[in-house]
Amino acid sequence: MLVYSNTPTIVVQDSVLADDLCQYIISLAKGIGLVPNLIASNGKDIRDELRTSSGIGVDFGENEVIDDVYKSMAEMCHLPVTHAETMSIQRYRPGEEYKPHWDAYVSNEDLPLEARVEECGNRPVTIIGCLNDSDAATVFPHLGLGIQSMQGRVIMFGNLDEDKEPHPLSMHMGTTPREGDKWIFTLWFREKPYMETEKKLSKKKSKKKSTERNFDPEKHSKNVMKKAKDIMKERGAMPI
Repeated sequence: MLVYSNTPTIVVQDSVLADDLCQYIISLAKGIGLVPNLIASNGKDIRDELRTSSGIGVDFGENEVIDDVYKSMAEMCHLPVTHAETMSIQRYRPGEEYKPHWDAYVSNEDLPLEARVEECGNRPVTIIGCLNDSDAATVFPHLGLGIQSMQGRVIMFGNLDEDKEPHPLSMHMGTTPREGDKWIFTLWFREKPYMETEKKLSKKKSKKKSTERNFDPEKHSKNVMKKAKDIMKERGAMPI
């Protein structure tokens, strides 16, 4: 196990997911049918320019094997499974990436209703499960830390600072594979229950996932980057 003990905490544990489980999740995603990641803009669904991979979402309760993954990841981060958002299974092909971003929400942003931050809180923890070996990586640019995708590896990290805002150093990105595909799943955990209220909104989600982005990404970047510079100034060079 690798524990990057600086704030935000990053934990990397190998051989968490069995090989046959990884293959099962990949086969499940292929069977359901991968779709481009979409965002809503001016009333239309367009391709997400930040995340150019393809994927699907699998809700808790849809598949017993996936439910067990939800539960084990919840135990790993010491949060109730009801705090988990929908699992996202993603395939990255050469040339596809997830550009630098923060998972947590900024409180003063004009957030879409779908974010439900007032109801469910922010995202204190992200867990990424690596489903195959790949030369691609999850990279934390401000920490100088890159974690390669290896089958069975789980990456867990915190997203919030002491004010419950996005921790500036939690910015991360998914690099593109040079050859072959990269397969991962991601679970975001909220501060408050998410699933129970999600069921009240809809009994069954469509395969087409879309998130309205009414907030200004430049404002998000400006707010968080200012904090990043302040922290780096105080702490100096971050050890790797």
